[in-house]
Amino acid sequence: MPDRAHAMTDNITQDADSAAFTITRKENIVERLALMQTQSVFLNVKPVSAADNCVITTIITKILPDKNLFAIDVSADAALNEAIKTGGQLQFSATVNGVAVRFNTSSVTPATLAGHPVFAAPIPTSLYWRERRRSYRMPIPLVKPITCTMLLPGLNLDKFPVLDISQTGFALLDENQLVMSAVQVGHVFQGCQFSKPLVSKEPFVAKLCRTEEVGRNGKLRSFKLGLRFEKMSSALENDIKKLLQELTQKRRR
Repeated sequence: MPDRAHAMTDNITQDADSAAFTITRKENIVERLALMQTQSVFLNVKPVSAADNCVITTIITKILPDKNLFAIDVSADAALNEAIKTGGQLQFSATVNGVAVRFNTSSVTPATLAGHPVFAAPIPTSLYWRERRRSYRMPIPLVKPITCTMLLPGLNLDKFPVLDISQTGFALLDENQLVMSAVQVGHVFQGCQFSKPLVSKEPFVAKLCRTEEVGRNGKLRSFKLGLRFEKMSSALENDIKKLLQELTQKRRR
């Protein structure tokens, strides 16, 4: 079950050139922090209320999900360390593989790690992640709907409306929580199939990457699900290219 201190879903805003995610699932936040640690990404850290010159540049040295903490190196400047320690809420910013990342934490605590001084900070409850699209998503017209048949746990086949599609992924509407009640982000679906006008009937593999609540009807909630193609045939890939070209031409008319 997700940590109750963290929301169930990740919120998404997007435009033609980029997609921004306010990530709120703890496991997804920890995954991003771990990526920054592995790549020794430099983070700029400053008190939210302080001047822009009151900033240290540091790296993540350790992540402790069970304790809800991560550690960063301290600065060689004692005055800056004191300002960070006593500055209250802190703002972190970085660039990871061209992706802009921002998050805030409450105040840090001095600690030691393998005999070296560090600051320990609580894992943030949300993390802003903005990346440029590698391919453009095109919305599917309501007059020519496309569905995707997916195999859910328990060997149940269900069809879901496709909201948009690109060469790298697509989005579905899960109106009755059929997917969200059965799997979590990161689940890989085998044997998926699109309906017409995509001609190729060869199954493909897709990974659930993100979710967004888009509606509620009593106890049932509706979700927009973002999936990434993990494996597909060249025939389906060509089908999607043709569909995107047709949709682009229609939008220009």
